[in-house]
Amino acid sequence: MDDFMSKALEIAKAQASVRVMSAEEILNYAKSLASGLQNVTEPVPADAQAFHGDPKKSIRESSVTCLVCGAKVKVLTSRHLEKHGLTPDAYRVKFGLKKGTPLSCKSRVKECQERMQKMRLWERKKKAS
Repeated sequence: MDDFMSKALEIAKAQASVRVMSAEEILNYAKSLASGLQNVTEPVPADAQAFHGDPKKSIRESSVTCLVCGAKVKVLTSRHLEKHGLTPDAYRVKFGLKKGTPLSCKSRVKECQERMQKMRLWERKKKAS
């Protein structure tokens, strides 16, 4: 049994001890975990990284370049990353991005921050108390 599957079975066993799971659920959970662990730990091929650019330069003012396929988009959505067999967290780990790095272009992040500042939700919460 490969190392990924044994680790996945340990995690699935711990999960099953916390909540009720059928045998099929445990098996499916372990399979998906094993493939996820394998995707996260695979090294990035040198030629792929050179072709699609530097991970830190992939997030620009008006676009984000997917480091797997080279697509230029405004936001790297979960749906897009699923096509490559990755989650947003696995993508960040795979390409060495920091944990909280937004996978959207800088202008969009700035717009969202400004919108939150205008809403001032923290003041509304104090008034409601």
